[in-house]
Amino acid sequence: MARARPAPVIACAENIVFNSLLHEVPNPAKHTKTGRFESSDKRYILPFSKERDLVEILSFLPKTEDGPDHIPAICVEQSPNRTSLNILLAINKSSPSEGDVILENMRDGYEKIFGVLRKCQYGLLLPYHTYALLLANDTLIVEERDSTESKDEILDSILAMCSGRILYRLRLVSSRKKIRPSIKDILEKAILGIQDINPEKIFRLELATTSNSFIKESRKVIRLVNNWSNHQVQSRVRDLVKGMCQLNKIENLATLLYSIPFGAFEVVRNSTFASSLLNIIGKVSRYEEAAHFLYRNARKFPIVRNMKLVPATLPPEAYIRPSYPEYSPELSATVSRLGLINGQRYNLPQISHFLKPEKKNSPNEQFSRDVKRALEGAKIHAEIQLIAYCEINSPELWPRVIGSSKDACFLCNAFIVEHGKMHTSRTHGRLYTGWRLPVLWQFKDLEQRFNASLIEQAQETIGARVKGQTTIYPQPNESTLLPLSVSATTSTIRKSSIIRKEDTISTSSKTVSATCLCLSSNNLKESCLPLPVSSATPDIGGEHSIIKQEDINSVLKNTAASVTHLCLPSNKNSRELVLPISVSSSTLSTIRQEENTPTPKKATSSISIPLIQESQEPLYKLSTQSESEDMPPISQKSSKDSTIRIHKLSPGESFWGKVSTSRPSPTFTAGSLKVQIEMEKDSNSRPVARSMTYRIERIRLDSKEIGERSLVVDAMGLEEATYDLLKNKSFFIKARGVVLKISTGLSAD
Repeated sequence: MARARPAPVIACAENIVFNSLLHEVPNPAKHTKTGRFESSDKRYILPFSKERDLVEILSFLPKTEDGPDHIPAICVEQSPNRTSLNILLAINKSSPSEGDVILENMRDGYEKIFGVLRKCQYGLLLPYHTYALLLANDTLIVEERDSTESKDEILDSILAMCSGRILYRLRLVSSRKKIRPSIKDILEKAILGIQDINPEKIFRLELATTSNSFIKESRKVIRLVNNWSNHQVQSRVRDLVKGMCQLNKIENLATLLYSIPFGAFEVVRNSTFASSLLNIIGKVSRYEEAAHFLYRNARKFPIVRNMKLVPATLPPEAYIRPSYPEYSPELSATVSRLGLINGQRYNLPQISHFLKPEKKNSPNEQFSRDVKRALEGAKIHAEIQLIAYCEINSPELWPRVIGSSKDACFLCNAFIVEHGKMHTSRTHGRLYTGWRLPVLWQFKDLEQRFNASLIEQAQETIGARVKGQTTIYPQPNESTLLPLSVSATTSTIRKSSIIRKEDTISTSSKTVSATCLCLSSNNLKESCLPLPVSSATPDIGGEHSIIKQEDINSVLKNTAASVTHLCLPSNKNSRELVLPISVSSSTLSTIRQEENTPTPKKATSSISIPLIQESQEPLYKLSTQSESEDMPPISQKSSKDSTIRIHKLSPGESFWGKVSTSRPSPTFTAGSLKVQIEMEKDSNSRPVARSMTYRIERIRLDSKEIGERSLVVDAMGLEEATYDLLKNKSFFIKARGVVLKISTGLSAD
């Protein structure tokens, strides 16, 4: 007699536990695709990228305690009258009243921050509803306050909420797990470790300035730790945060720390020392970055000054646990629901061969125990509560982004994708069996689709293992920092701008020509936007030509789409990366639709002038294996005429060389990416007596080098032309499954 189909809540628990028997980490940690969420919707005041960053910042703050319980999540809902933002907050819980005290404390902390935002720009504190009324009637006109004072007030309100967590991150308060070395001990060890780095390596990687800066700033932080130990007040916590932020700004810091030798007989014994220290520096610095972000965006978007915390409370019946007294979990029944896999039906003994090794001995007992535990005590994760809250209340404008103090787990991410109305930026890929859905009629159809997706996940895993394709992903870092997007909209464009010589890029099987427009301002470095080539475009007789203001205005309406070459700033104090863009968004859509069509003939109106000149600097190939420090230069073509050198990068290959304002790099190709590195002249277009070293490497898409604080540029979906480089002056460019890592540094000629 066939077993009756189980209730959805039971089927969900069984499917989750069965997948956990196959693997604890079904998917690798990854950034998720934004897809349709990036499309412009004029009903939203905040651009998608700003809403995403706001959610990332606000969701980073509330986790004020150590431990895996009560993980918070946040989303941003715009009010119907466009005057305020409701910040929806939830925490992991298994019952309606669980964590209410923690939730209330978080609410108080947020409201203090939001109160400062309402007054810091204007010098007065207004109630939420009064501010909304004035904003709606456009009658709020008061004098702006000093920016430094305002940012410090915002930071102080953040510290009032997060000081305990900051001290925990700095390891200045005890952990419930084990005794850990404090940031003082770690920095002292780092200083000693840096002194053990081979001087030749310091010279070759140009890390002397970085080393001196790190030692200087580290000693400052050590003194600040001593000051805090003597007098534990909030003002000294603020000093610590600012001191860590100075460490975070040191150029090439990651390269320096990863150069520290480690081993049983070294000062540093643990191979994870560098990544751990960088993690501490990055996360503590994020608190000051949060204050700066909130201040900057409150100035730009008045609606950010009027935020209100709203707990996403579900009705009590959502937490009901249905009782099934006669139910007994059976692994064989779950296996029977798998159906055909690669055209074949498998029974339990056959499936047992594909389970995790530690689960093969007694899979039935393990399955039954985990299912019962899930049905009795599983929690509704905060991300799922936010979706449920929005489904119940049906907002006029749905929040677009969900963020948590940790990356989304495998099940939360899978459910968010199945739901389809919201986006989360990153998932760590780990599966937790103590996970459940709320009991809501709004989730009835969605729960069935989600159960089907879990069955499909199990089918894909078993199908791959039948073919001998077993993938085991490492335990992920569940808490990562996403780099915040950088706005270039504050630049002021001069009436006469410069056109660069034309460049050509290859996109799949098509070659598209376009002209890059360099836009300058008094306050920012040059940035580049695409200028469509037309018959009205003036001929380029020399290096530069002048275009009309209306052409600039036309260009500014378009969105960046694809990388043609990279321009590096010549100013040593600048950390900006300029990406000239070659194709407008509308043209790129055509390319994507027709990318398999033959290469068309070049239009007669386009201008073709070679940009890449022969470099006189040697280019070195770096092996992935241990080799001699002195590597011979790769042979170069030489010609009296300007030639284009093209180097095809294979996976794992690395090259390094030097560029200057008169000597760009060769062209590097990898898949659909085509990259050339050149160095900018100064603001007066004068040559600078300085060269720039670079290293370019083709790495795997899932490489561990792409860390939580990495700058990753998607060449096929650029939103802005200017990005801030991180302290190590390294960044990644990806397109269609190909990733290049580029590292840069300055050196005197």
